[in-house]
Amino acid sequence: MLANVVPTRVAVVFGNNKHNAGAVMHPSVNLRHWKSYEAVACTIADTLKTLGVDALAMPDGADLIERLRAERIGLVWLNTGGVQGESPVCHTSAALESAGVPYIGHTPLNAALLDDKGIFKLALGGLGLPTARFVIWNAAKNGRLHPETNRAFRRAFGSYSGPFIVKPVNGRASQNVEFVPSIDGLEAMVAQVFAATGCLILVEQYLGGREYCVAVAGGGPTGGGLAFSAVERVLGAGERVFTSMDVKAITGDR
Repeated sequence: MLANVVPTRVAVVFGNNKHNAGAVMHPSVNLRHWKSYEAVACTIADTLKTLGVDALAMPDGADLIERLRAERIGLVWLNTGGVQGESPVCHTSAALESAGVPYIGHTPLNAALLDDKGIFKLALGGLGLPTARFVIWNAAKNGRLHPETNRAFRRAFGSYSGPFIVKPVNGRASQNVEFVPSIDGLEAMVAQVFAATGCLILVEQYLGGREYCVAVAGGGPTGGGLAFSAVERVLGAGERVFTSMDVKAITGDR
C-alpha cells in the first residue's frame, strides 16, 4: 500500500477565496485569473485514501501553517494557484519552505517562472530555444501601446504586421487571450486586456498549427526526464485560441 511509502498525514491544498474568513489579512488584487481547484484536490485526497494514505483536502491562506500544525500534517500536496497578489502560484510553496513543511509541487522560483510567460520566454531565449517574436508591454507605466511608432515593438517585430496574440503574462485556461488579425487592432486590444487583468501584457506573433500539451517530470542537464500524457488540443473551425475550460468543458473530441 502507498501508506507504507508515505507514513504520514497528507494535506492536498487548494486555492482559498480571498473573501473567505481568515484567508487573508486584507483582500488585494490577484494578477492571475483565480480558481480554487477544490474539486480536483478532493479527488486527489479521496484517491490517496483508497490507497491507504491518511489524507484530507484543505484551502490555503494566511493561516495555512497553523492549520497544518493543528491537523498534524507531515506532507502537503500542492494543488493551488494561490489566493491573491503578484505571482500567487509561488506563495504557498514559499510559506511551506519557510515553515519547514515538506511538499509535492514546484519550488517557489520554478512556479513563478513557469507562470510568468514573459520571463519564461526570456529564459528560453537565454537557453537558445526559439519562441514566437514578442514584446512585453507595461500599460500601467507606459499607457497605450502605439505599435507603429514604438521602438521596442519595431525592434521585436520589424515589418511584421500580424496576426498577433495578446495575453496577460500571468493567467490560466486561455482567459483574456485574444487573437488580433492585424497591427491595426493592437492598441485597442492591449488596452482591453490590461483593463481586464491589470497585468503586464504579452504581444506575440501568432503561430498557427496544431496544439499539444505534454507533461514533463524529472531530468536535468544529464537527462533522465520523463515525458508523458501527450494530449492534442483540437481547435474547432475558425477557433484561433483554445476555448477556456471555464467556458467549454474539455471532452474527448477536443
